[in-house]
Amino acid sequence: MLRSFGDDEEPATKFAVKWAWLHRRVKGMDQRTAASYMGIPAPHLSNILNGKKHLPPHKINSFEWVCGNRAVSMTIERFRQIRQEEQALLVAKAIVGAQGSRAA
Repeated sequence: MLRSFGDDEEPATKFAVKWAWLHRRVKGMDQRTAASYMGIPAPHLSNILNGKKHLPPHKINSFEWVCGNRAVSMTIERFRQIRQEEQALLVAKAIVGAQGSRAA
């Protein structure tokens, strides 16, 4: 499911926020109530859900608690793993390249 959010981190994370809200545990909860639980102004939550503002990192846990799912943090973790794998590949290529230049 997370792959369906896209391969570009920023749009995928914004999509995860929208998806999390649309699939929230309590469908009857309005944005004003959710914002109150999160400790942010309702217009700010509206802007986050509309993609005009980013969900602040320190509010991810409260947003996920309100929604009842972990789509946002799982999306962030997916891209962290991708970056880590890319970095490991670069290090491996550098090691192989250094060994090849010593052999010559």
